[in-house]
Amino acid sequence: MVQLMIWDHFDLSGNFEKHPLNPENNITWNDEVISGYEDYYGGSVKENNQQVLDLQKRYVDKLLSLTFKYGNVLYNMTNESSLGEEWEKVSYLPTNTMPLTSC
Repeated sequence: MVQLMIWDHFDLSGNFEKHPLNPENNITWNDEVISGYEDYYGGSVKENNQQVLDLQKRYVDKLLSLTFKYGNVLYNMTNESSLGEEWEKVSYLPTNTMPLTSC
């Protein structure tokens, strides 16, 4: 069994200065879209930030395109989230995935 942690609040909260989506580390991104880890981790859903949501969807699409063929992968979308139900609900699934169950 392999577990993939997709978004981990604790990793982003203390290490966003090293994160590739920090505008300081990414010449193709600007701080009007993402200025801190809150914009990437929780703000995308709470603020309906479509630019960040689209980026997150592309990330999930890519991840699934590489791993979905294996039957031993557990996807943990958010670790110990404190953002509430709207972040924890599955609201996006690519069309080529099979039905998922929630634990």
